[in-house]
Amino acid sequence: MTTAAPRVRPPLAPTISAHRLAALRSGRTALIDGARTDADEGIAAAIERYVGAMVDADFGPRTIRALVEIALEVGLPMPRSVARRAQRARVVERWADRGTARAAELRAARGLLIDESI
Repeated sequence: MTTAAPRVRPPLAPTISAHRLAALRSGRTALIDGARTDADEGIAAAIERYVGAMVDADFGPRTIRALVEIALEVGLPMPRSVARRAQRARVVERWADRGTARAAELRAARGLLIDESI
């Protein structure tokens, strides 16, 4: 009875370069910090930076929207009242819409195809 050696998979090749990954991380950090200060100008500038990095890394529109929402959820303070939580959810939705729209603008300006399925 012979036992076969276990299969060893080769390591996966990285699909995002180090500088793009660094840009994603710094953009996310800027967005979280901007949301913590709750300043519209800071959030707008951070979304521009973060979305630009995600478009450069060829992220799809759904992924971009989800990651913007998550960063805002982390950064914005959680209110106690139901009305304030609903207002916070509207704020997150509004900024996520702006981020998605900006991603579409950047893709169109760069002549990139938009794949809605991603």
